[in-house]
Amino acid sequence: MAEADHDDTSSQYEWVSPREYVRRIARDPAAETEAEYSITEQFRRGKIPYCYRAGNGTLHHDDLSDDFRREAVIDFATATATRPARTIREPNPALPYVRGNFTPRPQWVGHPLLQRDWDPFSRPDHIDREFPAETITELKFLVPRAPTVAPSAQKAPRRGRPSSAPLVLEEAERRLRSSDKALLERRGRKNFLEGLSNWLHDTHPKARPMKAKTIGDHLRENANVRALLPKRWLRK
Repeated sequence: MAEADHDDTSSQYEWVSPREYVRRIARDPAAETEAEYSITEQFRRGKIPYCYRAGNGTLHHDDLSDDFRREAVIDFATATATRPARTIREPNPALPYVRGNFTPRPQWVGHPLLQRDWDPFSRPDHIDREFPAETITELKFLVPRAPTVAPSAQKAPRRGRPSSAPLVLEEAERRLRSSDKALLERRGRKNFLEGLSNWLHDTHPKARPMKAKTIGDHLRENANVRALLPKRWLRK
């Protein structure tokens, strides 16, 4: 398949790095190790499409040998896979065997003219071939596309009448700054709060009503009004 065909993915799939694939299938950081194991097994068994870059920079798709996939170690942080260096033992081709219809035998057996004063089988039966480590880079997997999460809509303004707190705070500050402050203080905090609640009901009948306790909470939370309140009212 041409390289363009691999890049022309449908809307249902996309190429992701090994680390990104782990994040998608692991529900929490504690499950990432298990996710890495699962992905490695899929890769080794050829159960997941993949692409990578070879040492010469060429992009490849799904063409690694079964031996490479089975032996490779995936580095999820760097998106690489490395097949460790290995040694393969093979029969020594330098041994003087001849093959017929029967078991291979030394070519000099039964041939007096070929007999020598040295034993050709003093050579080892096998030789070891050394293969260096092989690494592929930019490893990616073709996985289902992550669902698009719509940006959270701004919280709609609460329907109904607006808060009456600004009206009450303004009236409370006006009364506490007036010449009647001493009289208000003598009548007490409860009388003052109930007076504000009644004033709101009578003066602004369409505004949202507020109980005396709620008005008291708003007065304590407002720095300007709180500074004008009698100190003994703040202890209640």
